[in-house]
Amino acid sequence: VLRLTIESCENLQGFMFFNSFGGGTGSGYTPYLQQRMESLYPKKTTLTFGIFPCLQRSTANVEPYNTIFGLSAISDISECTFLMDNDGLFNVCTNNLSNPYSTYRDINHIVAQAASSVSCSIRFPGSLNVDLVEFPTNLIPFSSLMFPVISYAPLNSVKVEHHQNITVSEITNSCMAPSNQLFRSSDLSTVHMSCCLLYRGNVCHRDINQAINDLKMKNRIKFCDWTPTGFKVGINSCKPVFDPIYKMAKSDKSLCMLSNSTAVVDPLAKIVDAFQMMYKKQAFVHWYQQEGMELCEFDCAVDRMYDIITKYDKINE
Repeated sequence: VLRLTIESCENLQGFMFFNSFGGGTGSGYTPYLQQRMESLYPKKTTLTFGIFPCLQRSTANVEPYNTIFGLSAISDISECTFLMDNDGLFNVCTNNLSNPYSTYRDINHIVAQAASSVSCSIRFPGSLNVDLVEFPTNLIPFSSLMFPVISYAPLNSVKVEHHQNITVSEITNSCMAPSNQLFRSSDLSTVHMSCCLLYRGNVCHRDINQAINDLKMKNRIKFCDWTPTGFKVGINSCKPVFDPIYKMAKSDKSLCMLSNSTAVVDPLAKIVDAFQMMYKKQAFVHWYQQEGMELCEFDCAVDRMYDIITKYDKINE
């Protein structure tokens, strides 16, 4: 089916994969499928949207194992993996959308809005479009530091839909706030290596330049010393579309921010700690051994994550 779909494309740019790292299918089958696609289409760009589990909302005891195995495998294949987590997504539903009884269907809609913004420029005309190849080129300075995180704005409840007139400056500032980040991190001194701002709808260059200048003047975002330009901007005139089923207010403009930063260190370290806590007691290891895995694969996977965390930590230094 995939091959027939690909052959029907006139100008295939690449592949976008969606998976949850906590489950066996998302952490196991997705890297396998990516590996197969890479061997068949080695020159095509591969982007991944990966969902981190929330340890406080865990649905399976082996989520730490699956997450580390999935991240380790994907780091060899995917050129760029956008991270989100259930904690951040449920937080958006509860606080921004006033929906304390949100379901996975609700958070999937938020993920869809962000993914739609990423692929919007290859589906619709725009004054400053960004194709799939540019994401890894502009966001990934080193091949091992390939885990940008996502922020999205506006994320407001339908209760305020008729009382808001959102400006470009407001959605830009909102993406810098923790309340609009789809990957929750406790790091208050985040250092960015790269940042891509994808605007949609009723926006103009002048307003965007002013919003970015305001960010720099107020020091709302901190970049590495060696980052040459800081921001990569994409502009598309196609307005965002909102499904009326969900409790998200409509807007004539939106912004999806993709940033590669040290914000990933704390969540990665926590999931590694949970992995090590279980592995030291050999908890549930026999499940994986029964499927043919060896203990050295556990060691290799967690060592790779330690290496990635160390490299991100050096950015802070």
